Amino acid sequence: MSETERWIVKCQKTEDGTGDIIIDLPQELLDQMRLGVGDDLELTVVNGTLVLTPVCNATSVRPMFAGVLRQDVYHAYRMRLETLLHISVNASDLDIHDMIVAGFSVSLIKMLCDDGTLSDEERDRIIQPKTLKTKLSANQLLTLHESDRLFRFAHITAMAEVIFGDKGKAKQWLSKPKARFLGESPSAMVTTTFGTHLVEEMLIQVSEGMSF
Repeated sequence: MSETERWIVKCQKTEDGTGDIIIDLPQELLDQMRLGVGDDLELTVVNGTLVLTPVCNATSVRPMFAGVLRQDVYHAYRMRLETLLHISVNASDLDIHDMIVAGFSVSLIKMLCDDGTLSDEERDRIIQPKTLKTKLSANQLLTLHESDRLFRFAHITAMAEVIFGDKGKAKQWLSKPKARFLGESPSAMVTTTFGTHLVEEMLIQVSEGMSF
């Protein structure tokens, strides 16, 4: 992107008390920066110019419920995560971080779509259709941000399936709009790290019989 290019973008407050803002960037600019919807950016001002820098938050999604649910339930979650993303049940948090940074195989997205785990809408939140087609044909790895979004989806899916004890019920819960999320579904919330933590919190309450 040259210094002579100019872009007009829309900004809005998240109104969630974090002080964050949502910036609606043109698709062409997203493509140039190799970003996707939901990626976190750091905004700074340099000599009167706004500078957007992608933030690597691949380590920020860690199961809150690891110390809340029984050990056998947490083990079931890790078993399901292994099935979804081929992450060993013995993998440490640092191992998972390294896998996200290195990039998951793009074939995992196709596998999850083929078995019905990932809907078309959920897939498009992780990676643009055109980009997916190109990467599948070249058998390329996902970028850090694509891998991070895929992990968040798989993490919440595995968590929901274990808590509800049924894939169908988990899928229905994840896709149904929630008043707590102002009409957004849990699966839509996991496009950001903050939203993922909110879904984790609600799932923990579901497991304790406090929320539905």
